[in-house]
Amino acid sequence: MQGFKPISETNKNLLAALNVINSQKAQISKIVDQQKEVIDDRTKELKEKNKELAEISQLNAHTVREPLSRILGLIEISDYYSAEELKTEVLDHLKTSSEDLDKALKDVIERSAKAIELFSSKSPQ
Repeated sequence: MQGFKPISETNKNLLAALNVINSQKAQISKIVDQQKEVIDDRTKELKEKNKELAEISQLNAHTVREPLSRILGLIEISDYYSAEELKTEVLDHLKTSSEDLDKALKDVIERSAKAIELFSSKSPQ
């Protein structure tokens, strides 16, 4: 029976090692789950930021570009008008388009500032 003692001692040591391994495995699984959650949260935040940036970009591409195009078009055709026609027709349109451009730029600036403020407050420290 003395020959079995070392085997039982070895089994005892192996079981203790297995318990340590299982405990470490559980800790590692918990860490992995926490990291997945952090990655999911950050991914969601990045998607929100990208969506907001895309919307601001859309504003720039269309809302701002449209009155600017009108202004450039009016300037381009101004050579074909007399001074009186420029004063009565073109300048009114130029003023309206300039006001539209000013409003569009203010909207973009305001929205960008809000996005920056929002994203700055959400950024991980």
